[in-house]
Amino acid sequence: MEHVSTKGTVKTMEMRRQYLTSIGILVVVVVLAITFHARKVSALPVVGHTPPIFTLTNFQGQAMSIAQTSGKPMYINFFASWCPPCQLEAPDLEKMYTKYRGQIQFYGVDMTSSDSVAGAQHFVKEFGLQYPVLLDKKGDVSKLYNVAYLPTSFFVNSQGVIVYKTVGYMTLQTMQKQFAAIAGSAR
Repeated sequence: MEHVSTKGTVKTMEMRRQYLTSIGILVVVVVLAITFHARKVSALPVVGHTPPIFTLTNFQGQAMSIAQTSGKPMYINFFASWCPPCQLEAPDLEKMYTKYRGQIQFYGVDMTSSDSVAGAQHFVKEFGLQYPVLLDKKGDVSKLYNVAYLPTSFFVNSQGVIVYKTVGYMTLQTMQKQFAAIAGSAR
């Protein structure tokens, strides 16, 4: 009759348990790292990063692209015609456009997915906006820019880096300061 040692079996089982525990911890760490990175990426664009490039159409149906490497500072404003803070800041934005026309690229992005083309057209006419207004009909660009509240604005320097982001109504003083700063980046 053979004698079977239980010590070897117990030791082998303990090693397997440690191995599986180690693998489980490794999987958890990898999942957490991926989740953290995904959250970090999904929070973009933020100050210090380049804004995503996109193409939308204007009221005439012409496609316009936002390019990072134009060499000119850029201002991107997400708005909707029904948004009271957007209505409040629109006259001051038009003043800034008049002052910095040719120095800074201005883009208004109407969140047409929650607005209407007619509402956006009325808004542009009511406030006499002369800068390009693009229509985000499907909401893809506002999602790309993580726009949760209106208005949301991005100031991009001539090197193509976001230097200021504001969510909500922007005072004339803040506008003057931020537009002067990005206009100065082109020199």
